[in-house]
Amino acid sequence: MQAESVPRPRRTWSIVFRLALLYSLVSALSFGAVGAFLYRALGETLDTEARTVLADKIAVLRQIIRERPHPREALEEEVEWESAARKNSAYYARLLDAGGTVKLASAGAEALLPPSSRFPAATPAGQALGATALWHRAGRTLLLASAVAQSPDHETYIYQLGLDVSGQERVLAVFQEKLLLALSILTGVSALLGALIARRGIRPIERITHAVQRVSATALGERVSTTAWPRELAPLAQAFDGMLERLEDSFARLSQFSADLAHEFRTPLHNLLGEAQWALVKPRAAEEYRRVVQSGLEECERLARMVDGMLFLARADCGSVPLRWTEIAVQEVARELLEFFEPWASERGVTLRAHGDAQLQADPDLFRRLLSNLITNGVEHTPSGGQVEVLGEDQGTAVTLTVQDTGEGIGAEHLPRLFDRFYRVDAARTHRSGSGLGLAICKKITELHGGTIRIESAPQQGTAVQVVLPKKVGTCAPQTV
Repeated sequence: MQAESVPRPRRTWSIVFRLALLYSLVSALSFGAVGAFLYRALGETLDTEARTVLADKIAVLRQIIRERPHPREALEEEVEWESAARKNSAYYARLLDAGGTVKLASAGAEALLPPSSRFPAATPAGQALGATALWHRAGRTLLLASAVAQSPDHETYIYQLGLDVSGQERVLAVFQEKLLLALSILTGVSALLGALIARRGIRPIERITHAVQRVSATALGERVSTTAWPRELAPLAQAFDGMLERLEDSFARLSQFSADLAHEFRTPLHNLLGEAQWALVKPRAAEEYRRVVQSGLEECERLARMVDGMLFLARADCGSVPLRWTEIAVQEVARELLEFFEPWASERGVTLRAHGDAQLQADPDLFRRLLSNLITNGVEHTPSGGQVEVLGEDQGTAVTLTVQDTGEGIGAEHLPRLFDRFYRVDAARTHRSGSGLGLAICKKITELHGGTIRIESAPQQGTAVQVVLPKKVGTCAPQTV
């Protein structure tokens, strides 16, 4: 049978790489936007300049036709002079009559200018410049325009112009190349600077990582919030220290629990072993054997109760204790339990009482176990002549169950740990019938029902255990088990 292949962890990018990539993208977009704006602005400026030149030429040539009797000589003179004076903005002109016949044309115009049909619509006489168009021929780019001109004798002419803008296009092409080169260089520099900045920015994370690596099972006292971390990392350091405090407390409790567990199991096992060895040393009377068996049975029952309690707490911690919700009359259950404990309490000289009346929804078995543990503790720690009282009160959406005794009481220093497993007050360790898990089980049952439990006690003044449970399922959010 082939073993299942373990999936490889997905490869992820480092934070430095991600930040550097983001810096590069943002820089590229920013520089690209600025470059595009400058490129467009330059193109619009050059286009405006070319249109202005065309408008000026149209105005000049209109004036020539309007004022001079021999426009051919004036046109040739104007074109030749302009061509010689402005090498970078040469233009070509063509004059047509109303029928479309070419009357005049500048040198090279027929070779470079397109047919009349490719020119934009002629600009009316009262308008400086209308639509324009581009024409490519022989490696040159011409900006085309046409306009209507009228002679003094009211003859109409169509004037066609082509301004050579190849130089402007070369300027734009060179500007674009340099712009792309600058954009590439700036993007690379931004990526490098972004990586340096990101690496410097995550140094506190590396420091907090080194601090965390110093933490171990034997060094849970390490803390990371003692350093002045950046504002973004301060909550993380505080949360980590809080986790360490909880872990340290859990380790301490676990160590104490293990020690108490070993002690609790060792005592009955030693008792069983000692009595068995005593019984086997030499022959005994039947009554002595019966006493040894009875003592061993008591120790076994004690171990069984301890194991049962530990199994219940383990299942409750894992959330695997099913609850069977039933409507329960608190006082009815209390009276049944008091009747059950009455012979034992009378033998110890303790009076049992129950007061109040309330109803709630709870698991009947767990509720009986909760109340039984509290009554047992009360009777065990109450001297002869005292009393144990059970009081149930309806508080509207909740029921308060109080078990109060007039026993020996508990010192204030022990109250915070009374619900720990196997924790016992020193004065209570002489009571060997208990397993040390009663109050821990009570707390867990209370939490399973979404309630709270607390103890008030003072030496020689008695103890009161108060349990608050919701009356109905869902009226109170259950606490974490």
